[in-house]
Amino acid sequence: MAAYIITKKYRIDKSIKYILLFNILATICIPILVSFIKMPIMGPNFDKEAMLNKVQEAGIFTILFDIEAFGFLLYQAIGVIILILFMMFTLVGMIHVLAMINLVLKNRFSKIWEWFYIKTIGFCKTVQFYISFGMVLLVLSFLCVSGVFSAVISRL
Repeated sequence: MAAYIITKKYRIDKSIKYILLFNILATICIPILVSFIKMPIMGPNFDKEAMLNKVQEAGIFTILFDIEAFGFLLYQAIGVIILILFMMFTLVGMIHVLAMINLVLKNRFSKIWEWFYIKTIGFCKTVQFYISFGMVLLVLSFLCVSGVFSAVISRL
């Protein structure tokens, strides 16, 4: 979409530009965060597959006895949920940008784009809010998924 705007020589608003740049950053960061799920930076060194086999054999409550592993997996699960929320947040931002562009270009389906614009304006009312809220979600997801948060909590 950014390439379309550049090649057609449309003047883009700074808010659209910053939302697009932030979404490019998000698109780069999401696969990195997903890789941290498999290989976290910090946290206990245990085999997740062995833990999963143990849970399947003895039941889900056996993980509660290993407090360090339970805490680490809990924070990773919270990080994955925050990562999904972050992806949905960036999707809403992209829909907002698409709606703004299509309303300005007066495309077909203007009523549908107007409906999308009205529904997404709450998240993208100001660029500062959009980027700051997105960064909070991104940092929280990184801290939880990479194991940094659980390592800090376990050292306290």
